[in-house]
Amino acid sequence: MGQPTALLEAWRHASPAVSSTLVVPDGCRDLIAIEIPGQPARWLVSPLADSGYTVEGVAGAICTGYRLRPGTHLDEDAMLRLARAGDPADVQRAHTLIEALAQVDSATTEALDALATSPDVSSAARALGVSERSLERLLRGCTGRTPVYWKRLARLRRSAQCLSPEVPLAELAVDHGFSDQAHMTREFRQWLGTTPARVLACASWRLLLAQSGYGDPVIGVQSSTRNPSRSDT
Repeated sequence: MGQPTALLEAWRHASPAVSSTLVVPDGCRDLIAIEIPGQPARWLVSPLADSGYTVEGVAGAICTGYRLRPGTHLDEDAMLRLARAGDPADVQRAHTLIEALAQVDSATTEALDALATSPDVSSAARALGVSERSLERLLRGCTGRTPVYWKRLARLRRSAQCLSPEVPLAELAVDHGFSDQAHMTREFRQWLGTTPARVLACASWRLLLAQSGYGDPVIGVQSSTRNPSRSDT
């Protein structure tokens, strides 16, 4: 298997009017260009979110983003300096810059993949053939987050994507490794600021949580006409 690419997805989102955009934790960071009529493009790298937050949009703004694979290490200063010299919509140029300045460590990728599919941190460590302490050092050093953070995020995303009117919430909670429905609800509130029942009842929430992020299978570089992890509210 070859080295995974750092660029996970390219997206573009237009704001025809003033709007509030919800950002949910997805394990990814994005290189983003914000274009407001009459102003030069403003570039930034989004933070790795620990909980949901809202971004206020300006009428007429166009946001172009380049989603980075979870665990990617990026030379932010160099990336932002070079990105400002180019066209935000030039996907090929952005891809070239990201591949030159971003690093995808194979050990980190393997650790994140193991945590996404294992029932708990200790099982992931055993599957990797390392101690839990070694796994902790690796992920803290490479991502700034603990194995528990990544395990909880994977469980949250997986359970949110499996919400269905046909499956009782209590049953879903147990199936996805929560101690009970109340535990799942607490996790949803902490990460998303809402409940599983509200996500289930709201199509925009379900679409938001179904979009690309940590734990998803990846085939190539995808493109989207809107931000894959953000939804107008």
